[in-house]
Amino acid sequence: IFETCEELAEPLPATVTGRIPSYLKGSLLRLGPGLFEVGDEPFYHLFDGQALMHKFDLKNGQVTYFRKFVKTDAYVRAITEKRVVITEFGTFAYPDPCKNI
Repeated sequence: IFETCEELAEPLPATVTGRIPSYLKGSLLRLGPGLFEVGDEPFYHLFDGQALMHKFDLKNGQVTYFRKFVKTDAYVRAITEKRVVITEFGTFAYPDPCKNI
C-alpha cells in the first residue's frame, strides 16, 4: 500500500502548465511519511513511515521541487542499524517491544 520515496540530491525544476504570476514568490513545505521499510523490515502502519519534507519553491514564475528525510533519532538509528529500532504506532521494534515504552 505504501511506497518509499528517495531523497533528492538537488532541487528539480518542475514543468509549469500555464503561467505563474511573477508576484507569487515563496516556499510551500509539506511533511509526511516517506520511508516505509528499513532493510527487510517494513513499517506496518501509515503513521509509522519516517518523516519526509517536500519543498516547492516559487520564484520568477518558475517552480523547483526538493525532498529530504528529517533526521530524527528514530530515522538515524534505523538507518544506522538497518532495522526498526524504536517501536512506532503500529510497528514493534525487535527483539523486545517493551524496552521502548
